[in-house]
Amino acid sequence: MCETKTLKFVDPSKNGLTYEMFDGHYLALPDLDTLAVVKKGRVFEFGYGTLDVPKFDFLLRITGYVDFVEEGEYTFYVVSNDGHHLVVEKSGMCTLTPGRHEIMLTYFQAEGGRELKVLYEGPGIEKQEIPVSKLFFE
Repeated sequence: MCETKTLKFVDPSKNGLTYEMFDGHYLALPDLDTLAVVKKGRVFEFGYGTLDVPKFDFLLRITGYVDFVEEGEYTFYVVSNDGHHLVVEKSGMCTLTPGRHEIMLTYFQAEGGRELKVLYEGPGIEKQEIPVSKLFFE
């Protein structure tokens, strides 16, 4: 018996996000606009899994657009949040119209546990990481 899988193709010239990395040890997220960018580029997910980042003492700003097909209430979940603490999931809801909406994630890593994920759910979408096919640089 054959297994069937659905593949979603993405265009690396359009799909994905832009990231900026900063150095520094902080107890809370500073104003990133006052810091020097040490590395920047493109990624295909929220997170640092594919980035060459130090173990501790760095900050990230990840920006782009998320494309929504249906109008409705969406919940976003971030597995991490400001301050020194264990890994914690926080969420927030908003009503969105169809089309692309700007999104920005800011993150710092001091010491201790590390995890960074962004998930969403909404009309017809079960809670999941935002697929790269829904993420755009511009």
